[in-house]
Amino acid sequence: MNEKELVKGCIRGNRVCQKLFYDTFSAVMYAICLRYGGNAQAASDMMQEGFITVFRKLHLFEFKGSLEGWVKRIMIHTCINQLRNKNKQMLSFDDLSSSDEVQASAEPSVFARLSVTDVLKAMNQLTPGQRTILSLYAIDGFEHHEIAQMLRINESTSRGNLAKARKALLNKLKSLMNITVL
Repeated sequence: MNEKELVKGCIRGNRVCQKLFYDTFSAVMYAICLRYGGNAQAASDMMQEGFITVFRKLHLFEFKGSLEGWVKRIMIHTCINQLRNKNKQMLSFDDLSSSDEVQASAEPSVFARLSVTDVLKAMNQLTPGQRTILSLYAIDGFEHHEIAQMLRINESTSRGNLAKARKALLNKLKSLMNITVL
């Protein structure tokens, strides 16, 4: 079954198509939700809400781009909205000054020993605001103007928050690697 048939089946309410659709995208979407939620329970909640939204809006997909990219975008927006609605620290960027620069004092080759799991573990130790900015920019590929619009902040705030998030992540990684943090 191709994507077009799958989407049309989901729109018609065909449970087999809906299950296949979910099975096709759930692993990737869970990883996204875990990055934003920081733990399994929050990720599961975000993913469930995201798929509800996806199925509700599936009739709007026009087959002009990647179906996975479209689903991913909805999932990211769902994660951000849930963080915002739960009134987590996410939108309280007071602790993130825009003037600090990231200074990497460790040899880049030291970090080459880190696994993806190590980096995700360090990211999960960041504040929700730091984790969100870093995920949106560095992993999901959004530009600062898009991030600013999504989070309802200034573009310059997005840039400054990214610098602080990178610095915080670098310090977490240094700590993980037992490197002296300056």
